[in-house]
Amino acid sequence: MLEVSVIRDRVSVQDYLEHKGVLIKKRTACCLLHHDKTPSMSFNDKGLWYCFVCGVGGDVIKLVMLVENLNFRESLHYLNATFSLNLTDEPYKKPDNQNYLEALDTNYKALK
Repeated sequence: MLEVSVIRDRVSVQDYLEHKGVLIKKRTACCLLHHDKTPSMSFNDKGLWYCFVCGVGGDVIKLVMLVENLNFRESLHYLNATFSLNLTDEPYKKPDNQNYLEALDTNYKALK
């Protein structure tokens, strides 16, 4: 599964806004969620944004979900592809019990 924390660390709200062509001034920008002529969205260096007109905020993933009309998982894939993060989406694999037991047995024998 794509690591949410890695994506949040590598793609900032500012990165996404710049990708969308939004003009940024002093951590403020026009909100992408409504018609906005005066910057009403602000964001910080902790990766959070808030629009004072919409009353909506969140992290970069939530912003992508709202702007691109994607679900959470689709947003992770969008950010991974758009910003060339090259993260893999391999599902967690449960260890094979037989190999695990053999490894325990080998380690136990080594301790004798």
